[in-house]
Amino acid sequence: MMEEKKMTEKESLELISQMIRQTKDRLAIGSGNLLLVWGYVCVAVSLLVYGLVMYTRDARMCILYFLVPVLGACLQGYVLKRMQRKYGNAENFTTRIVNKVWGVVGIVFIIATVVCAYFFVMAHTTTWVAMFVLGLIAPGFGCTVTGYVLRETSMVVGGYMGIALGVAMLCTVLSDSVLPAAWCLAFAASYVLMMVVPGHYLNRKARRQNHKECER
Repeated sequence: MMEEKKMTEKESLELISQMIRQTKDRLAIGSGNLLLVWGYVCVAVSLLVYGLVMYTRDARMCILYFLVPVLGACLQGYVLKRMQRKYGNAENFTTRIVNKVWGVVGIVFIIATVVCAYFFVMAHTTTWVAMFVLGLIAPGFGCTVTGYVLRETSMVVGGYMGIALGVAMLCTVLSDSVLPAAWCLAFAASYVLMMVVPGHYLNRKARRQNHKECER
């Protein structure tokens, strides 16, 4: 009876460890896809805004940043449906933490968008820079926390870089300096570091792990 109990405990621990590994791999794939969605959307819109501002010399072209939540939400919905069909709806403690973190980031963005849109309509165009600052600090926080949860250094480093650039942008504005259009390029570069690079890294890592498992 003791031997049977020991074997059962051993098998249970092995099964739990296997489930944790599988869940982590599936989460890494999903996190990579969603990071790429938002990363590439932000980069594309930033480059579009930069080009239009330089061509028209009109800072109001920044209103096109409203394309980010619209395009991002649509693409995210499409990607999530594909992920659910492929991986199911299984959720564990780690995924709940990550979802809650990005849920908070999303709510902050909604509040910031409404407030900034109000001031933008009221012709206070300089206040739109608040969206840039929050657009770097809030996602930077989300990437950093997610990176620590998933133990992915690229996300942690990219998140801290995004936060640092957001603070630098805030200091530039508070020092009464003119915010040049080149900040759009800096904004795009920060999303490459925060989301595009970690997203590709996570997906490549997941493919390697799946390939190794298939060879066993």
